[in-house]
Amino acid sequence: MDHYADPEDYDVKSIHSTSDGDATNKEDASADSSDKIEAETEPFVTGMICDVKNLWEGKRKCNCCVNWVEEYPEDVKPSPEETQAVQRYALLVRNKKSHGLNGKTMMLSSIVVQSPLLKPLLEDVFEGYDGITATLKKVAFSAPFAPFFYRWDRFKKAVEEVEDEATRAHARLLYDLLHKELDETITTYHDLVSHGVMTYKNLWTLFKPGDLLLCQLKGEEMIMKLQISEPGPGGWCLNAKYVDYNGNSFGYAPYNFIISPYEGTKAISDLGVYPIQFNTEATEIQDRLTIRGKKFQELQGYHYKMCK
Repeated sequence: MDHYADPEDYDVKSIHSTSDGDATNKEDASADSSDKIEAETEPFVTGMICDVKNLWEGKRKCNCCVNWVEEYPEDVKPSPEETQAVQRYALLVRNKKSHGLNGKTMMLSSIVVQSPLLKPLLEDVFEGYDGITATLKKVAFSAPFAPFFYRWDRFKKAVEEVEDEATRAHARLLYDLLHKELDETITTYHDLVSHGVMTYKNLWTLFKPGDLLLCQLKGEEMIMKLQISEPGPGGWCLNAKYVDYNGNSFGYAPYNFIISPYEGTKAISDLGVYPIQFNTEATEIQDRLTIRGKKFQELQGYHYKMCK
């Protein structure tokens, strides 16, 4: 049975008091609503706050889009190379997993030169070498450290001639590190070229940027200048240039060579293109092609001949 309260149980004052509170709350709510409406009616202007607002890459919500968030992700830590503790060292050596290569668990991946004392020395060693600016704050060299291989004798001599004690210590530190990495490669290179052969694995040691290449173009013997030597999808790629005439002026024309992979060793002269210094008649060939080039230059423009 439902119980209904007797009308006398209600306190009239309480009822009036509650009604007054409701009125007050309504007034407050009305004031808040007015403030909200006023805020919403303020004009919105893009880009007028003089400050920087950073957004950070957060957890991905899908595989195609970057999820930008306002809070710095808690799971992201600064790179070790950004810390002062790491930046204090003259050399930064990066090692990576070798996955069983060369029977080692880890292998040297790259070297970052941070020492300001080494910059002048490296600037002299790599003078004229395309792609290396030794005066940068950080100079990185990646394995197999081809620039040092190509100029090893020059680098070794520069280290030996350093007089400043602190610079000598830094230079020796870099030399010892690279000597350990390149010693076997240097020995293998000299052994192969002494027999006039080269393996595909070590082709990079044979082709130094700036070398003059002996080759054939359209059946004619040519000399080109090597610009880039690098691995490619079809084999070892050589990007070279040679002097040509387009009908108006002389200039450099590009030409690309690809040496297909091969097993074992191959005679350097059988590669189809190779540095001219490995030909026993290099001087005679250069002289002959120089004469031909001068004749080619003299034939530019219009020429008239009279036959009797």
